[in-house]
Amino acid sequence: MSKTTKKEIDNLYEQQEKRYLDYRRKDNPEREAELLERFGETRLETLRDDLDLIQNNCCVNFLYNDKNPLLVTPEELVFLEEEDKLQKRFFVDFSLSEFNKDTKSFDHRWVRQPFQTNTQVKRTLEWIFKTNQKVKNLSIIDENDLDEEVNCLMKDGSYKHFPLRVVRFDERYSWKKMPWSWKIRMTHDVCLKVVTQKEVTSYMNRIKERRKEMGVK
Repeated sequence: MSKTTKKEIDNLYEQQEKRYLDYRRKDNPEREAELLERFGETRLETLRDDLDLIQNNCCVNFLYNDKNPLLVTPEELVFLEEEDKLQKRFFVDFSLSEFNKDTKSFDHRWVRQPFQTNTQVKRTLEWIFKTNQKVKNLSIIDENDLDEEVNCLMKDGSYKHFPLRVVRFDERYSWKKMPWSWKIRMTHDVCLKVVTQKEVTSYMNRIKERRKEMGVK
């Protein structure tokens, strides 16, 4: 497959995914109307663009980091979490044997990547195949499935319910009670900072001026 054909297919797929996301949003017209009233069309579009950047751009951490966090109000943070849930997240898990050039042998370790977007999963798979990584027991599981509880037999003969996530892995990966902003920080290395509406407005005005100076609409 040529690079041109691949690019065309990728673009068509991205358009299809965007149409599906728009469909899910329009499936609840009352929510859309409420969001427009709460944030305004410009801010709503900006928030969605920022989230799309976080989900799909591997270099977004250079844009939003400790020195330059993405500023949002408490209300906007809740909205971003709701929007993020419109798309699936995945838990990627595999055994990796890394070649050691010095010893001419393989170092073995488990790789576990929770809360991955579809784009991140593809990026991982591309890295595995393009760099000829030695991988075993690869699994890609819907995060929602991992939150389902299963009935487990205990050592004393009794049964107890645990999330599948804990059964398959351990308590360290029980992210259910973890704030969404922390998950974003851990999986995308992006820093979000909750501030007042006044600070967000000032922040947006600075961005507008910067874009104007750069000749960007």
